[in-house]
Amino acid sequence: MFSQTKGFNDWKNAIGCKRGVLLSHNESKTHQEATNKTINYKQIVSKEEKDIYVSILKSYEEKVKRNREILLRIIDTIVVLGQQNIPFRGHNCNKEKKTEDGIFFSLLTMESRCVPILKLHFENAPNNAQYTSPDIQNELISSCGLQIKNTIIKMVQEAKWFSIMADEYTDVGTKEQMALCIRSVDKKGYCV
Repeated sequence: MFSQTKGFNDWKNAIGCKRGVLLSHNESKTHQEATNKTINYKQIVSKEEKDIYVSILKSYEEKVKRNREILLRIIDTIVVLGQQNIPFRGHNCNKEKKTEDGIFFSLLTMESRCVPILKLHFENAPNNAQYTSPDIQNELISSCGLQIKNTIIKMVQEAKWFSIMADEYTDVGTKEQMALCIRSVDKKGYCV
């Protein structure tokens, strides 16, 4: 019979129904695994299929793309609220029920009803990875402010001329506020 150390010498019964060693070997788990590995190897070598590194990389890229889309939706909500000068947070927040009475969270909840990727994110992401906490809101607001500041600086640096107008006033809380308006003319003479 067949042995790893001796070899096979009973060829007349090799493919028989009762004692067919080759048939039983062909159906064995080890032979099936070896066959599958050989097929996969041939496909990878012939470039029909990507190797495991490429598959993992592709999965990672899809995850990054999904997270960017979620984050961009959240940033869009922040930008809209900032442009309209609307407060983000309310007075009540229940972290266990994931409810808040602020406009930011309400807008995201409403948008998640129409956007499946956002809905899945809020249903499945852990509470510390939803990108909606007040700390994350403040960080994103600061990032948006920095981006606006850099854009203004770039426009002023590229401008042929620019002017700055400032106005100061006291708000309801008796805090002094200053508004700045920057007007520039680009190299072609257009006001920006």
